[in-house]
Amino acid sequence: MRIIFLFFILFLSVFITQLVAQEVTITGKVTDSEFHLPMMGAIIQLDSVRSVTTDANGQFSFAKVKTGLHHLSATYLGYVTHQQHTQALTEDMTVNIGLIAAPHEINEVVITGTGTPHYLKNAPVLTEVFSQKALSSYSGHSIEDILGGLSPAFNFSSNAMGSFMHLNGLGNDYILVLLNGKRLYGDVG
Repeated sequence: MRIIFLFFILFLSVFITQLVAQEVTITGKVTDSEFHLPMMGAIIQLDSVRSVTTDANGQFSFAKVKTGLHHLSATYLGYVTHQQHTQALTEDMTVNIGLIAAPHEINEVVITGTGTPHYLKNAPVLTEVFSQKALSSYSGHSIEDILGGLSPAFNFSSNAMGSFMHLNGLGNDYILVLLNGKRLYGDVG
């Protein structure tokens, strides 16, 4: 009788250990709730500790997730953040998420040389944005004429190597001019 009791206790402890230590895989797909198109690059967070991005088909996967209750959130620029609680049981599970568009929630962000996002009005370095309307309304013969006319902070000097830009006393090495997000003027003259 004692041997049966010890065997039962041993079996019960092994079973509880396996149940507590069990791991599952959570997979899923993120789509646009209106058009049902997959959303590549959506950020999925599990318990605010682990995160993955969706692939070209909008799919994601978390491996080796402990069983139990988990908090899952999905974010994508221009969409409302989706949050839900998910109960991971003893089997792998699939979670499909439909994100709702919210284009009015997009704010302008400037990425500075510090590598941190800031709103343009709070940017820690001098940042000037010239609109297409401002560029087309100012007539100039060259980019030097246009930039120098639109902002008094720009100065240009010429030598045998070409033109050199100065912005508030800083030379070419410290200035980056972008045209539609593409580098226009850089380290050399």
